[in-house]
Amino acid sequence: MLTLDAKNVIIDPEVEGLQSLKIYLNDVDSLTVAGSVINLETNDAANAIKKAQRNILLISYLNNKTVRINSKQQQLLITNSKIKFLNIAAVIIYKKFEIRQTKIDSVNFDNTLLPDTIGFNNTDLRDLKGAIDLTHLKNTKICTIKLNNVDFTKFKLPLDRFEFIIDSSQGFEKRSIIYQQLLKQLSDAGLTQKFEKYDKEFTALKLLHEGHYFINFLSKNWWDYGYDKGMVIYNGIIIFLIYFVVNIFLYGNLRLVYSPGNFLKYDEKIRKKHRENSCKRRITRIPGVFLYTAYLFWGLNLDLSKLELKHFLTIALIVLEYVSGVVCIAYIANYVITK
Repeated sequence: MLTLDAKNVIIDPEVEGLQSLKIYLNDVDSLTVAGSVINLETNDAANAIKKAQRNILLISYLNNKTVRINSKQQQLLITNSKIKFLNIAAVIIYKKFEIRQTKIDSVNFDNTLLPDTIGFNNTDLRDLKGAIDLTHLKNTKICTIKLNNVDFTKFKLPLDRFEFIIDSSQGFEKRSIIYQQLLKQLSDAGLTQKFEKYDKEFTALKLLHEGHYFINFLSKNWWDYGYDKGMVIYNGIIIFLIYFVVNIFLYGNLRLVYSPGNFLKYDEKIRKKHRENSCKRRITRIPGVFLYTAYLFWGLNLDLSKLELKHFLTIALIVLEYVSGVVCIAYIANYVITK
């Protein structure tokens, strides 16, 4: 363990057999780190190092003007710090990179190779000069950024090469602000597919926050939050088939309550033909039940004058099927018209 009071510090711990090195910093002006097995912290951040493992570079210090990270790092965690200028240019970080509980005024990521997932957690960018510019990374694969309580307007990056995780551990208001900032940038960039993805996430977040769990389930599965309106045709057919199966078993009650037009004559004909065989009678009338269900569901014509006021649960089922059909037809018509 070392305690350093110098203004300009360069650390290169590539010493044979060295496992880890803990260094306490006292308000240095310039810090250059060139190793991969260092733990750095200030006296007032001693607890931050307790969970550090080998090959984790943990920087935690206050009021330093310049920090430069050199060479290759397995993992890099910057925490509980105030940094005037963080220079991570031309660095390779293999496994983990996260900045948390830290204030940064300037940063350089030019030609840096970051791991697949990076994190900005409670990062104070109020006095940031320029932006956190990630347009010149060496990464060729899609990179994921985890955002928690950070001003996304301070980022400059090729949005098509990044995915985003809005950390669920933060409150609804903070998550909403980040989503709104992200959606605006995606809209301005014309990235329609990415905008759709995060807009659906944001819509679900708002519905669930307001306690509308059923509406969220319905909106997601009915037409994918309005982004796949063609789903209403498929869902309409599924609902119709469910009612059809139900009606096969309840047709006897249904026809006693509501039997318009030729359905009564058709049912009488089937009953006379198979008077002695109830099983055949039920099988033979299945096509009629299908047409009966289609008449209720797709017909847009419920003749109340022929509705017998008995078996009120059966009446409720008939009305439910009719209303469901009207709703499905309305959505399908809207899809066809607006397509």
